[in-house]
Amino acid sequence: MAFQLNSDIEIVKSVIDNIHLSMEELDEKFKSKIESLQMKVDDNRELQSTQMNMANTTINKIHNDIMIIKKKMDENEVSLSIFKNQAVSLERELVHQQAHMSDQLEKQKERLEKNTKKLATQLSIQ
Repeated sequence: MAFQLNSDIEIVKSVIDNIHLSMEELDEKFKSKIESLQMKVDDNRELQSTQMNMANTTINKIHNDIMIIKKKMDENEVSLSIFKNQAVSLERELVHQQAHMSDQLEKQKERLEKNTKKLATQLSIQ
C-alpha cells in the first residue's frame, strides 16, 4: 500500500509538473500573442499618425490655396473697382468735353452767321 501511495504521489507530481509546464507554455504563448498584438497596435498607431500628418498637410495646403485665391479675388475686386472709377471719370470727362465742343461749335456757328451777315451787308453796299 505504501508502494501504491508512493506511485500515486509520483503520478500526481508528474501531473502537477505537466500542468506547470502546460501553464508555462500557455504563458509563453500568451506573452507572444500579446507582444504580437502590441506590435500591431504600435504599427497601426504609427500608420494612423502618418495618415493624420498627411491629412493635416493636405488640409493646410488646401487652406493656403484658398487664402491665395481669396487674396487674388480681393485684388481683382480692387482692380475692378479702380477700373469702374476710371470709367466713370472718363465718362464724365467725355460728357464735359462734348458739352465744351458743343458750346464751341455753337459759338463758331454764331460767329459764322454774324460774319455771313456782315459779308452780305458789305456786298449789298458795294
